Amino acid sequence: MNQDYVGQLILQVAKAISVNVPSAKWYGFGSYYLGNTLFGDIDILVVAQSLDDCSKVYSLSREICGEWPIDLLILTLDEENETSFIEKKKCIPLW
Repeated sequence: MNQDYVGQLILQVAKAISVNVPSAKWYGFGSYYLGNTLFGDIDILVVAQSLDDCSKVYSLSREICGEWPIDLLILTLDEENETSFIEKKKCIPLW
């Protein structure tokens, strides 16, 4: 699997979904985004304003998650604020 290709593909999909769900903020974390050449999956976090927006992100991202080993975590803004997931996992904004 070509890391650059997959990274660019994820970025393109994230930007396309964000047109429909503008509140969504996309982050990468884990071994793939730390630059490890050996990784089992690609960890993605999406933080959206509401549960409705989270559902939209899930629905719109199903295709890419079925094609690639993507571990997609979707949180509302309130959930992220409660858990501080971005800080704890050192998440990297995708753009």
